[in-house]
Amino acid sequence: MTYDPRAEVLQAQLDMGKPTIVWIATRGDTGFYETDETGTYKLVPYEHVVVAYGYDGGGVYISDPGNASLTYYSWDWFLSAWSVMDGMALSVYPA
Repeated sequence: MTYDPRAEVLQAQLDMGKPTIVWIATRGDTGFYETDETGTYKLVPYEHVVVAYGYDGGGVYISDPGNASLTYYSWDWFLSAWSVMDGMALSVYPA
């Protein structure tokens, strides 16, 4: 798992043929912080997990398991939504 919201980080994984799970905030940064006995953590309403499977100069191709759709997001929108969760990503591939 990585935390790095730069396009080139995601592009490198996709260039290797590794679909990548990404955490995006679909309604912008609506996050807030909570603290409990284990520490402080960020909660983000409308945070959503999708799979990036491709890209081009204009944006990112997404598979959305929430509504069983394939979507395309511009780089500007995607990078803004992805950076709310600090670029949290997990690449999926055989060992």
